[in-house]
Amino acid sequence: MDKPVACLECLQCRRLSLPPAAFCRNCGSEDLRQLTVDQGILYSYTRIHVPPEGWPTTGPYIVGVVQIRQGTLMSALYEGVPWDRPVMGSDVRLKYKDDILYFSI
Repeated sequence: MDKPVACLECLQCRRLSLPPAAFCRNCGSEDLRQLTVDQGILYSYTRIHVPPEGWPTTGPYIVGVVQIRQGTLMSALYEGVPWDRPVMGSDVRLKYKDDILYFSI
C-alpha cells in the first residue's frame, strides 16, 4: 500500500527530519511541524548489482539521492527497470510502499 512521505520541519532552523524525530537533529529544537513530501529532483544515483546480505531484493537495483524542495537530501529505491538510466536533475515523485521509500520519474 502506498503511503505519503511524512517528515518533520523545524520551525526554528527550517531543517527537515526524515525519519521524523522528537527534536531537530540540527539545532535541538522541539518546535516541529509535520510535512508531507511527494516530489523532488534526482540529485544522484547508483546501480547496485550485488545487494548486501539480508537485503529483501536481489540485484541489480537503483538507489537514488533525491533533493526535496526544502534542500534536504534523502535516499530512495528506484521504482523502474533496473537498466534504466535516470537523468540527474529530473523531477521525481516520492512514496512509501511496504515501508520502503521509492522514487519514480
